[in-house]
Amino acid sequence: MAFPDEPLDINVELFYDGVWNDITTHCLSRNDITVSRGRRDEASKADPGKCTLVIDNTDGRYSPRNPMSPLYGKIGRNTPLRVRVGAPDPALSLPGAPEISGCFTPDVTELGITGDIDIRIDIGPRTWRPYLNQVLVSKFWHDSNNRSWILQLRANGQLDFAWSSDGTLTSSGFRNAFSTASIPANSDRLAVRVTLDVDNGSGGRTTTFYTAPTIAGPWTQLGSPVIGASTTSIFDSVAAVEIGAAAGEGVAFAGTEVFHGRVHAFELRNGIDGAVVANPVFTSRVAGEQEFTFTDGAGRVWSVHGDAAITDRSVRFAGEVSSWPSRWDPTGADVWVPVTASGVLRRLGHGASPLRSAMFRGMTNPQQQPPALAYWPCEDGADARQAASAVGGTPMRILGGSLAGPLQMASYSGFVSSAPLPVMRGESLLGYISGGTDTGELRAFSLLHVPDNGVPTQVQLLNVWTTGTTGEWMIEAATDGSLILRVRDQSGIQLFQSGNLGFNVNGRDLLFGLWLRQVGADVEWQVFTFEVGDILGGFALGGTLAGRTFGRALRVAIGWGGNLGETAMGHVAVQDHNTEDIGEVLFRALSGWQFETAGTRVDRLTTEETVPCVIEGDPAATEPMGQQGIATVLDLVGECAAADLGVFGERRDFPALWYRTRHTLYNQRPALELDYAARQVAPPFEPEDDDQATVNDITVRRKGGSSARAVDETGPLSVLPPPDGVGRYDDTADVNVANDAQLTHQAAWRLHLGTVDEARYPQLRINLARSPELIPAVTALDVGDRITVANTPDWLPPDTVDLIAQGYTERLNSHVWSLTFNCTPGSPWNVGVVGDTQLGRADTAGSQIATAVTSGATTVPVTTTEGPQWTTDPAEMPFDIRAGGEVMTVTAVANGASDTFTRTVANGWGTATTGEPWATSGGSASDFSVSGTQGLVSQGTVNVGRLTVLPVNQSDVDFAATVATDKLATGAPQLVGLLARHLDSDNYLFVRPALETNQTVTLYIIKRVAGSETVLTAVVVPGLTHGAGTRFGLRMQVIGTTIRGKIWLASTPEPAAWTLETSDTELTAVGAIGTYHRLVTGTSNAPVVASWDDLVVRNPQLFTVTRAVNGITKSHAAGTDVRLAQPAIIAL
Repeated sequence: MAFPDEPLDINVELFYDGVWNDITTHCLSRNDITVSRGRRDEASKADPGKCTLVIDNTDGRYSPRNPMSPLYGKIGRNTPLRVRVGAPDPALSLPGAPEISGCFTPDVTELGITGDIDIRIDIGPRTWRPYLNQVLVSKFWHDSNNRSWILQLRANGQLDFAWSSDGTLTSSGFRNAFSTASIPANSDRLAVRVTLDVDNGSGGRTTTFYTAPTIAGPWTQLGSPVIGASTTSIFDSVAAVEIGAAAGEGVAFAGTEVFHGRVHAFELRNGIDGAVVANPVFTSRVAGEQEFTFTDGAGRVWSVHGDAAITDRSVRFAGEVSSWPSRWDPTGADVWVPVTASGVLRRLGHGASPLRSAMFRGMTNPQQQPPALAYWPCEDGADARQAASAVGGTPMRILGGSLAGPLQMASYSGFVSSAPLPVMRGESLLGYISGGTDTGELRAFSLLHVPDNGVPTQVQLLNVWTTGTTGEWMIEAATDGSLILRVRDQSGIQLFQSGNLGFNVNGRDLLFGLWLRQVGADVEWQVFTFEVGDILGGFALGGTLAGRTFGRALRVAIGWGGNLGETAMGHVAVQDHNTEDIGEVLFRALSGWQFETAGTRVDRLTTEETVPCVIEGDPAATEPMGQQGIATVLDLVGECAAADLGVFGERRDFPALWYRTRHTLYNQRPALELDYAARQVAPPFEPEDDDQATVNDITVRRKGGSSARAVDETGPLSVLPPPDGVGRYDDTADVNVANDAQLTHQAAWRLHLGTVDEARYPQLRINLARSPELIPAVTALDVGDRITVANTPDWLPPDTVDLIAQGYTERLNSHVWSLTFNCTPGSPWNVGVVGDTQLGRADTAGSQIATAVTSGATTVPVTTTEGPQWTTDPAEMPFDIRAGGEVMTVTAVANGASDTFTRTVANGWGTATTGEPWATSGGSASDFSVSGTQGLVSQGTVNVGRLTVLPVNQSDVDFAATVATDKLATGAPQLVGLLARHLDSDNYLFVRPALETNQTVTLYIIKRVAGSETVLTAVVVPGLTHGAGTRFGLRMQVIGTTIRGKIWLASTPEPAAWTLETSDTELTAVGAIGTYHRLVTGTSNAPVVASWDDLVVRNPQLFTVTRAVNGITKSHAAGTDVRLAQPAIIAL
């Protein structure tokens, strides 16, 4: 039996003597063990994780200063503690980050399988329905003809095995097979297997897929074997075998991604059930392992690196005990220690000092830059009279003095990558260099800011004294900002002077210096500059000094000779190794690592500080950051999380920081799907329909830059006063992003998060003693994951509740296991995906139900009031819309009405193609007919208005048709047109072309009220000429008080612009549409026949729908807002 029938298998462990020690029996069950992690519901950042428990201390063993305790000297402040539930469950976690995290073994002869193959991998992906195909394991390089095989999980849950017989992707060499069945979407851990029989004995090949609970089996066939028509083979490539990736920790094909999830074991066999040639097992490793190599049972050497790490789901908390407070009752019979263990955030944030400047860190971090021979940051305080060395040498001394005044330390703050630097004025700084050898390489450099107006006179900026046949190298600055290189021998005799080099250093923040390289008997030299913010990588000029050597450096000076005025200098360094990578490290440090992505910065900072950190997601796909300032490591990492809007916190299963990128929050498959009706949600489950998270007016400011504002001006949560909106809720966010162009997107996304029009569910409680079937999913769930709750009670909204777990509190005891999640709405994180049938649809700019519909109606007329109309393409069906709280599935969209006139009718126009009956007025019935291709109106008398009316009874309508007359206008104009809001023959609006006797066309918009016509606007249409039989396209649109019309030659495309537009408020009621005809008095060539064709009511459109998709069935009034149920949201 298992929990809850048996007591919960809780294990509490302390780390001492180099191992984890079980102290579970000393924990008092009178108190629950309580674990809290993550953020409170709307908190901006995570608190340190916390675990509280009570330990029996009757024998004093948990009093660290008790010399009689067996743990004396073994426990104390920040002793590691962890809490596990159940048996250990370690596995390799791959964070879904391409090219920087992975696990591979290099190619060896044994891996070169060319015949039958058997591949098995035991995995727990974050979802068995990824949005893109995920690589599971491969021996496959995509950028060269070194492709052997690759196994992938498809977005629909199928397995995809592909191989090449010649290393290429050509049709003759590349083959693949899909499993005929999908893996169930709700699966947790499974082993999957594929075998390829390259010659099945029948002239073909057979691919078979399997699943099993673990890699140990038993195996169940997945679908049917896939049989190919010919035999095959596998190419023996030099590609590595990679777990979770291909092509050098990337992907093999567009539209695929690296694996994101846990890997328990992998096995590769030569032949079906053949010899094992690789079999890494991760289930016996220790949680927290990163950057390690190991040898598997088959002798293959595997490398795990980057943010790939061993994780353990059984660990519910890993932290440190900072204090051991002893407590007892008055009798002394009951002695206990109430322990509070904390995550690493507490220690890292306690009394932390700000990190040194980006330039200092770039120069002193051996992971980025080899150690300098000498380095003086010159970031000393304002009262300092020397510049301390950062690499253990003697300080630089302040020398000289002139009427220009003394050197002023900590006086120039213009370098974003540095603390304030000295202003040189009349003094100089001299430093001696100890050690060093003649390596043939020498680089000396410094930061430099010369005032806009230059130096007072030609001055020496940087001097380096050396041991070779050249004794002194100096870079001078001229008043015009150019630089001069001067070289002297050991006697002070000038050997070389470059003349004015084409630099312009005045008014700029630069890193400048000298690079020397010994090439045989000659010295190659280069003077270089890098400017803050210069994306081109700097500027350099150089040459060769023949027959000379430079040896090694002895001393270096800046401002030698004084008189530099307000010139600032600092970060003086000398290197004697090959430093060709200076542009990659120091140049980026010089700019404060501007444009470094947030995830990359988190990784770099924590690596520099040797703080364990795991990044989940692709660091490259995070927000570009602004300049790195001087602050604590947690503050700097917090800036990254604030800019990227990801989740920053701690690992659950080992002491480490954790950053989850924003992209991992988008479009998540639910990690936990709950059924309220099945009592999987413990009370209380209470929505809050309040304004706690509402922000409808947001200004985002960039540190040292501009700002952008986003305001919700329409809609239910807009800044409009109630009831049209909620009033103004404004906020300001300061973000350290790379440039101002990001601010508009930052503001728009934050506005999106602040205007979620749904109730909040601040807390969600799960009682695993009541619902033990949820244990696998709950133990896999982590902060930032998505939770859904279906089948909520009738008094709540009908939609599935969609939540993001921002944090949780977990309670553990022998018969207690519950979690209370702090939640925020999950719906705003469902963002648009190009091509996706659900998430790839742009919403309407404005649509509403055109006329009232009953609760049972399956045809809904929808009017588009703003923007493009809804698609009618059958390939785009179905999709879901929401109207009045009801979700409907649209299976077809048709024009509101149409008529192609493919019938023969006399004395009228009969019935339109879509079934509506035409009515006529004016003239005689015989004037109206349908010829089988066109609707005809014969006008034998003048000054008689002849109308055809179609009962598409709408107030707002957009329709078009083509029209021609069979004769030129002679004696007087011919009038034809489209009409809308037709109430009767004396009240309607119409768009009327007048076909003039000079063959021009004048377009009118007219209203007819109580039999009296008023021209609202008119224009002679340029470029249109009327002729007998010339067919025109005519379109009329009436939306609210706006009336539009256009006319064009029907043989040409319809123009985008309207020919006329006006507004009027007199006729706004629902009415019919139709056509209008009249010959003006004076017409001399009657009868004139008008012919109509291709009449289409474009707006409103008729939606064929399936009702009550979300369980709501109701009638809807005209004007009810219509939207996509899941519109595409543009992600940040």
